[in-house]
Amino acid sequence: MLTGSIARKSVAFSFPFPAILVGLICWLSLVAVTGVALWREREQAIKEGMRSAEATAALMEQHTATTFRAVHLTLEDTARRLEAGQPAHDPGMRAVMREQRRNMPYVRAVYVIDPDGYVSHDTDYPSTSRVSLADRAYFKAHKENALLETSVSAPLESRSGAGMFIAVSRRVKGAQFRGIVVAAIPLSYFSALYQKISLGEGQRLYLFHADGTKLVQFPPDDATIGRSFKEYPLFAKHLPRAKEGTLVTNGGPLYYQRIFRYQALDNEPLVVALAYDERVVLASWWRMFSAAAVALFALTLLIGAVVFQFMRDQQLRQRVRERAMQGEKLEALGRFTSGITHDFANVLGIIGSSLELISLRLRSADDMTREAVDVGRRAVHNGAAMTHELMAFARKRDLQLVRTNLNESLSSYLPLLQQAAGPRIRINLSLAAELEPCMVDGTQLETALINLVVNARDALGGSGTIEISTSDIRRRATRGWGFDKNLYATCLTVSDKGAGMSDEVRQRALEPFYTTKGDHGTGLGLPQVYGLARQLGGDLSIDSAPGKGTSVHLFFPAAPPPA
Repeated sequence: MLTGSIARKSVAFSFPFPAILVGLICWLSLVAVTGVALWREREQAIKEGMRSAEATAALMEQHTATTFRAVHLTLEDTARRLEAGQPAHDPGMRAVMREQRRNMPYVRAVYVIDPDGYVSHDTDYPSTSRVSLADRAYFKAHKENALLETSVSAPLESRSGAGMFIAVSRRVKGAQFRGIVVAAIPLSYFSALYQKISLGEGQRLYLFHADGTKLVQFPPDDATIGRSFKEYPLFAKHLPRAKEGTLVTNGGPLYYQRIFRYQALDNEPLVVALAYDERVVLASWWRMFSAAAVALFALTLLIGAVVFQFMRDQQLRQRVRERAMQGEKLEALGRFTSGITHDFANVLGIIGSSLELISLRLRSADDMTREAVDVGRRAVHNGAAMTHELMAFARKRDLQLVRTNLNESLSSYLPLLQQAAGPRIRINLSLAAELEPCMVDGTQLETALINLVVNARDALGGSGTIEISTSDIRRRATRGWGFDKNLYATCLTVSDKGAGMSDEVRQRALEPFYTTKGDHGTGLGLPQVYGLARQLGGDLSIDSAPGKGTSVHLFFPAAPPPA
């Protein structure tokens, strides 16, 4: 089918690259500035968390160190008494040790272990029986290492059922190994001590042995007390390099990413640590980030909508300009065609009259002469028919307009249209339930439909289906046809599933005398249909693409109310 498009053709319009580029640069700049600001806020929040952790860890170190200094001083006093020859079971020595115990509420018991590993005396005397502690690691360490003066043990389970404790021990000096003095500090003391430190949400306090053994955790986690974490970064990498510091970790005793502040005690194999849940530290930052992300997303959508609407308006304006230019071109061509057609019709009239006069005087002429005259008369008749088509294209022909319902007209035209389509073409009618009447010339509408059906038949190769439909244009999307849909009320569409056509063919389809049918076409079918549509105050649009068929849309304004 010979097809073309005015409103649906490919439109080359000026793409607003500078404006869009400036908008994109502004948007990227805003995103960059927002990103930098958010990153700085995040770093600031983490630094604040680290400073808070540093202060809390220093407070923990101070309390813990004070406790152990007091214990060491007490054990030193007791060891000196023993070194001076005072027996551990002496009543005076017992009284001193009991007094020392009362002055250290954080110590559960103070006891003396003789060189053989037996408890020779403790502050629970006389309730404590003589038991051997020779298998304890801290006792073995002192016995085997004469240079070891003091030690702090890993967490131990009390054999008397008093719970876990840390053993702080001191060697009793002498030429030979004379035993040790031990103070047992229950782990529950440290939990109570750390509980007095005000903790925020997501914070954890820890006390580790320098070998990586966890001694205390608050809030408590008894399942990991006594477990070694020496393979984790704190003990494997950071502690050997610096006695205090801050790191971010998600391993070790921590089950998710935390800000970890640690500080080793001076002169003690102990490490205090405070862990901050990074999610809590960054909670306010995440709220800020979410608000900024939502704002940027909304701004992006807004900018996208503005750009899309701007481009859509640009394209629509370009299409309107193209339609106006095409209309002006066709209008000029129509005026030119009208003048030539008028003069040509006059010439044909003279020729026709002359031929009629000649035919009247050639009654006795030979057959060849009469046949030549008949051929001339038929040529004049065909030329006259062509002038009628040109006048219709030029919109200089008077139309007999009547108030018409297109559904009724199509139903009455169907037999004639089916005959024009041929025996192997099927015509399907799809008529809108409600359709406003419009003003049309019935004869010219019938001729236009025959032209469209014939074109569709040729596009289908003589077999297939042609769809003819009507619709209320005010109830359907105009799909960017380039005009206000409120100008028209009714749309009549003739569609086929033929070969379609290229953009070049489509753009020239409404040019008079342009045809793709060779000698079988005149190139006036579609121009005549378009001329009729424009003369009725309507319009024409063609949808087509190679391999996807063609749809010709005729738009008609609503008929005025009946007088």
